Amino acid sequence: MNGQKISDLGYGILGLLANNPMSGYAVRQLFATTALSVYSSSPGSIYPALNKLQRLGMIHQVPQPDSASNNKKMYVLTEKGEQALMDWFAFPQLESHEIGKCLQSLMLRFSMMGRHVTQAHLKDFLKKMIDHLTHWHGFLETSHQAMGPEVHFTGRYALKAGVMQAASDLEWARSTLADLYKQ
Repeated sequence: MNGQKISDLGYGILGLLANNPMSGYAVRQLFATTALSVYSSSPGSIYPALNKLQRLGMIHQVPQPDSASNNKKMYVLTEKGEQALMDWFAFPQLESHEIGKCLQSLMLRFSMMGRHVTQAHLKDFLKKMIDHLTHWHGFLETSHQAMGPEVHFTGRYALKAGVMQAASDLEWARSTLADLYKQ
């Protein structure tokens, strides 16, 4: 990738374009009106990300088929972009304590996998997520239990929120994996 890193926003765009070619406006609308809204939908974010992906050879523009003029363009994923997306779908190398920092990115990856990866890949991804979340939840729980009375209640309750979130994320991953095995 010419040494340039693709952001989560960029991978989100690649994931959308892997499903359907879209105009820049359509990409912005999806980021503005769906759960992707946790990423910026502003033109100052979306269009520079599209331009960077185009510069990196991940996407290219083609005329919109229903456009009367060639002025309206759609973005299409290239082979290089598809390969970058498939590489991104692999579970990253993480230390267990890093899962909390990158869970949003992992969920974005998972949401974009769709029909692009095998059931075996999905199961492997979820098993790795469960392993990391199990360690992370245990670490947070142990840390919470070890807090002494000198820690202000705001600190204890902030960590309690982290314990509860990790437990919820772990339950989601286990439930999703169980549902995959039923298919």
